[in-house]
Amino acid sequence: MKTYADGVGPWKPYLVKTVNDKVDRTGDGKITNADRRVDGSTGVIELAHQKGLLVHTWTFRGDGGYDLGFKDVKTEIEYYIKLGIDGVFSDFPAAGVAALKSVRSN
Repeated sequence: MKTYADGVGPWKPYLVKTVNDKVDRTGDGKITNADRRVDGSTGVIELAHQKGLLVHTWTFRGDGGYDLGFKDVKTEIEYYIKLGIDGVFSDFPAAGVAALKSVRSN
């Protein structure tokens, strides 16, 4: 793939392992994807980087899109940045900028 591409753009759930441990993290009385415990990388980011490819993932939303156990979109983006992604697509760019600043300052 490196012969014809600089990077890959997998959907964000493909990049993290999650566990449905039946804990209602949102407190809404229902168990949904938003309640899943995020439990590290699936290895896709690391493998792509080993092959010399950038990883840009999508779509980070702050309005209840496909959420996976994060309290808000900024926290979610921070998590993915710490995993090593190179870029994000978001409908909430201010959250992305805030997440990047937060990770860089720590």
